[in-house]
Amino acid sequence: MLKTLSAVILSAGLTLSLPALADGFAAVFKAKYLPKKLASVSPGKTTKAEVTKLLGKPLKTENKDTLLFYKTGSLDYDTTIEIKDGKVQSFYHRIPEGKVHLKDVQALLPENARKDESEVGHGEGTETQIEHDGVRLAVKNTKTSPIVSYFESAKQ
Repeated sequence: MLKTLSAVILSAGLTLSLPALADGFAAVFKAKYLPKKLASVSPGKTTKAEVTKLLGKPLKTENKDTLLFYKTGSLDYDTTIEIKDGKVQSFYHRIPEGKVHLKDVQALLPENARKDESEVGHGEGTETQIEHDGVRLAVKNTKTSPIVSYFESAKQ
């Protein structure tokens, strides 16, 4: 099923909704593929003060210091952190293309992932959004299926 899922993702832009995983998809992905300091940021839990202690002064801020921009990996401004009520509401991290591929995380994905047919028809060069439990991965629709970004938001 996972090989079929991969082939479908490669051939068309899809949004996949994933059921809960026992080990926590976000925790496993963050620990393995995100910069170590960023992996400890938890939307809805981590405070702005903790972010500053962990990551230092942001390169830039916007919206009255509610959007913080950092370099946490190898790309400039690769991380954006949104603050709401003194806590991290969400964060976005750009992953260098080629560092992580869909095949690297397929074992973390359940077989019964649902696809959103509204996204079918997008070709090479577009991105597939894989979503689960407050986490969204963007996967480029190319032969190697690189994961190019990670987004996590506080659970509502």
